[in-house]
Amino acid sequence: MLMAGVTEEQAARYTEDLRRACAAKEVCGEDVSTFVTISIGLAGCRGEIDLSKVMRTADQALYAAKHRGRNRVAKADVLTDSIAA
Repeated sequence: MLMAGVTEEQAARYTEDLRRACAAKEVCGEDVSTFVTISIGLAGCRGEIDLSKVMRTADQALYAAKHRGRNRVAKADVLTDSIAA
């Protein structure tokens, strides 16, 4: 997902709201029902952007979220390439 014109705080809130909404909904099939969780890698940037770098960094954050236990949002800073839980 690409969000333009939002602050880092808004993006973090939107992704966390999305994660919670997915976990709260039961998905039902023919003979099975389950709850679905998602992990999200969040990368932000300012000024000039290199979209491929932003996407790579978000992908790294996604795998960090999965590695840390899934069902979470991991934030990455494209400017420093660091990933935080």
